[in-house]
Amino acid sequence: MTDININYDRRISENWSGSIGIGMTYGRTLNKILNDNYGANYNNSISGTKLGLSLLAGFKFYTKEVFDGFYFGFDFKTRRYRESGSKYLTKETIFIPGVKIGYDMVLSDNFYFGYAFGAGARLVFSEAQPHNFDQPYNKEITFMTLDEGMPCFIGGINIGYIF
Repeated sequence: MTDININYDRRISENWSGSIGIGMTYGRTLNKILNDNYGANYNNSISGTKLGLSLLAGFKFYTKEVFDGFYFGFDFKTRRYRESGSKYLTKETIFIPGVKIGYDMVLSDNFYFGYAFGAGARLVFSEAQPHNFDQPYNKEITFMTLDEGMPCFIGGINIGYIF
């Protein structure tokens, strides 16, 4: 788990809902764990990842009624966080457009529970600077990179309150 969000879901029509959310992120922590276990030595350790910001916007189309049953959804998420490793100080901004399918069930008059699975494309913009603890930050030796369209898994558990 790398994001914890608080979302506001709003019924738009009988079958459509929209959501916005804000939360905390630890970036690509799960990705690092999996890659480090298979020998892809990251320059930044997981312990160097700083708590960042996560924003989400999306729509869901329910096959029955909003917040009750199967749905198809589209999400757009962005994350911004910093990492400090042994070689680089990195700022990353990640954009993740994706599609998902899920199921929500109403538990009581005001609460629902659900889960979702899907896929997306992760666009990662990195700004990194080599560590040099003897000198102040120098913008001239900073370099930018873009990882274009890496596939990613989207999934999660939702617990919601219906207003």
